[in-house]
Amino acid sequence: MFKQLLDTVTANITTIRAVVQTNETLRAIAFKKSSTFSAQVQDNKEDLSTLLNGVPDRTQWRIYDHCAVVIRLYAIYERFVEDLISEWLRDLPNLVPNYSNLEDRVQNTHREGVGRLLLELRKNRFQHLSMKDILHGLYQGMAGDRDYQLIPEAFLFHEQNLRKEVLDKMFADAGIPNAWTWVKNYRTIKQFVEKSRGSQNTAEAELKQLIQYRNDAAHGAEVSQILSSQELLDLGEFVTALCEALAELVTYRVVMQQTTTKKAREIGTIGE
Repeated sequence: MFKQLLDTVTANITTIRAVVQTNETLRAIAFKKSSTFSAQVQDNKEDLSTLLNGVPDRTQWRIYDHCAVVIRLYAIYERFVEDLISEWLRDLPNLVPNYSNLEDRVQNTHREGVGRLLLELRKNRFQHLSMKDILHGLYQGMAGDRDYQLIPEAFLFHEQNLRKEVLDKMFADAGIPNAWTWVKNYRTIKQFVEKSRGSQNTAEAELKQLIQYRNDAAHGAEVSQILSSQELLDLGEFVTALCEALAELVTYRVVMQQTTTKKAREIGTIGE
């Protein structure tokens, strides 16, 4: 479940990994002074000369890599969260056929979100929606129609970066509480913290740090800390694990809801 979303994350982060490793290799070549390298220059003089003539300052090159990677990683994470919640909301009417049986928090978020969408309908990011699209699902739900719809855009308003608290709220508003408790206890997240950070950091601090790096890079602040290639690769590994944890959480909630409505049943307990 949600495999396509995770495949997209994996493909994007694999590309980031390839870019980081390629640039690191190019830097090693460009600033190498050994006799072996001189021989390579003679053998491939024209191509390597073109490369070396256009090499930027080493530190500035690393800053560019740092900024590009942290901005892209955050974008991948944010887009994944929004797409995951959207898919959950599109499926929720199948899991809870009666609108009145939705949790109060979900209904309240839906109504408030519809109101806000109507106020902001003229903004570019909502041009794909019509007033009919926005009102139709709410009307069907309030009228007791079993074919109601939850428009995802009504649930995805957030003015802040997706730190732990904001992430938790977005999932809870959509009917999935305690998302961060699941994330921090997720096996791959725990393995990452233990392996890459020697248990000296937490998942919350890791996410907060990524967001700080992203904000500094995106808003023109001076970059005081340039991450090494390995640290950038580690951040990519963290984002992958974070997305996997959230996808598994939503999958679990789908299965539990199907169990409640008798669309699925428990057949045993895994021992090991």
